[in-house]
Amino acid sequence: MKRTTTFIALLALIIISSQFTFAQEMGRKFKMEGNDPVVLSINQTLSESTEITPFSQNVNKVFGLSVTAQIHFLDESGLVRFILVDKNHEEFLIYESYPLKDGDLEVSVNEICEETALLKNDVKVNSVKIEIEQAEVTLNSISYTRNLGQGINLDQSVSEIKKAQLQEKVKQLNNNIQEKGKSWVAGITNVSELSWSERKRLFGNSKFPAGFEFYAGGVFSTSTSEQLKSATASPYVDEWDWRNRHGKNWISPIKNQSTCGSCWARSLRHAR
Repeated sequence: MKRTTTFIALLALIIISSQFTFAQEMGRKFKMEGNDPVVLSINQTLSESTEITPFSQNVNKVFGLSVTAQIHFLDESGLVRFILVDKNHEEFLIYESYPLKDGDLEVSVNEICEETALLKNDVKVNSVKIEIEQAEVTLNSISYTRNLGQGINLDQSVSEIKKAQLQEKVKQLNNNIQEKGKSWVAGITNVSELSWSERKRLFGNSKFPAGFEFYAGGVFSTSTSEQLKSATASPYVDEWDWRNRHGKNWISPIKNQSTCGSCWARSLRHAR
C-alpha cells in the first residue's frame, strides 16, 4: 500500500514538473522583449468584435506588447484575435487563440504575444482590435515595453522568434488534431510564414477555419456541420498515397502565385 501511494505521488510530481517546464518554454517563445514594462489595466468583458484605444497621447514607440485575458469559447468553431494597429494602419498579430490550437474551450493567457513579441523601430501604436467569433473574452490588461536592450540584431531576433513560435504552434496543432481524430496534418507552410497583414491581404474577404494556414496534408474540412474522413480510413485499402499510385506521381508541385488572391481556391478544390 505504501509503495502504491509513493508511486502515485511520484507520478503526480513528474506531471506537475513537466507542465511547469512546458509553461516556461511557452513563456520564452511568446514573451515580449524590451525593458521598462508598463501595464495598462483594461478589465473589460467582450462578446463582440471591437477596437479600443488604451494608449495615452505620450506613448509613441513600443518594442514589445502582450495581453492578459481569459477566453471562453462557445464551441469548437470559436476564434479570438488581438491585433495591434499602428498609426500607419498597419496591423500586427498580438495573439490568436482557438480551441484546436489551445486544446480547450477555456483558455487563459498571461502576458503572451506573437508578432508583437519584438517590434521594429518604426511601429507607433494607435489601437488594439479584438476579433471575436463564438467566444467571450475578459481582457484584463495590455503590457508593453518602452526600451530595447543594447546590441540586439532586430532582423535576426524577429526571425528567430517567428520560427520558434511557428514550431510550437505546429506541435500544439498536431497534438490536438490527433486527440480530436481529425484527418489532416499541420506543418510550417508558405502561408503560415507570412505576417498577419500579408495573410489578410492574400485571403481577401474569404474566411477559413482557424489553422487553415498550417494545412500540410490530409483532408481539411471547411464545413462545421460535417467532418470529412481521410481516404486512408477506407476499409478496402491499408494506405493511399497519390504520390505513388499505380506507379505514378499524380501530385503537381505547389505553386506560389504571390498576390493572385485566388490560388487558395484551386488548392482547396483539389484538397476536397
